[in-house]
Amino acid sequence: MKISDTLVSIIVPICNAGQYLEVSLQSLLRQTYQNIEIIAIDDDSRDNSYKILRELAKTDKRLKIFKNKKRYG
Repeated sequence: MKISDTLVSIIVPICNAGQYLEVSLQSLLRQTYQNIEIIAIDDDSRDNSYKILRELAKTDKRLKIFKNKKRYG
């Protein structure tokens, strides 16, 4: 197996980060190494973070999103 075949998983915890979320995730998605998956976990945000995640996930299948039912911190 070549290194370029290796899947790299990036876990991103999110809590009320709507203001910075799109720029941050777009930066990860634009990396030159393309064999990645981004696992974004919303920790019961009270802003529009989860809505932004859903919209971004529609545009790139490498983004996997999850939402906690309560805040774990």
